[in-house]
Amino acid sequence: MQGNNVEPKDTGNRVCSENELITSAINGDRNAFGKIVELYAVQVYNLSYRLTGNEPDAKDLSQEVFCRALKLIGEFKQESSISTWLHRIAVNLWLNNVKHGNIVKYESLDKSVVNEEDNEIKREFMSNELGPEEKVVVKEFNRLLQDALNELTPEQRVAFVLKYIEGKSLKEIAKICNCSVSLVGVRLARALVTLNGKLKQYYKT
Repeated sequence: MQGNNVEPKDTGNRVCSENELITSAINGDRNAFGKIVELYAVQVYNLSYRLTGNEPDAKDLSQEVFCRALKLIGEFKQESSISTWLHRIAVNLWLNNVKHGNIVKYESLDKSVVNEEDNEIKREFMSNELGPEEKVVVKEFNRLLQDALNELTPEQRVAFVLKYIEGKSLKEIAKICNCSVSLVGVRLARALVTLNGKLKQYYKT
């Protein structure tokens, strides 16, 4: 109900504008679809980068996502957000590539990503307040974490990326992966067991 909307007015206007663009794109308006691409290009690229682990493959996957979306936009029922729909396409394409024998990679956790203003954001895992010896320990921890992530199954990796890096809820992940919430939970639990086993030397007993 409109009376319950407590979001800023400009946010509401943007939502309306996006809904109109989606409707126009569904009806075959290529210009409207182009504007959707502009709105979600960074988001799709960042997800693609986290799944592929390198810039060339991320660019290829992002392009493939929007090519597929253009072909399927007429079938989009708007039962989920356009963001969830695009995430689902990206995940399915990546999993399909993996199943066909492409090398699975994973980004370094301190890689920079791009935000919506095209500014670099670096995930800082090493505080400037740490001493030289502590920084060595943290760097080694990140290396072991990287190795552990590479041992996850593709499905576990998708769940982990969506949950702990993209910040998606279990329900959102279930929609993206077209599976039950309980299955998402199982994949995350197994991923964490793998990570915990590889990194247990860093835990206090």
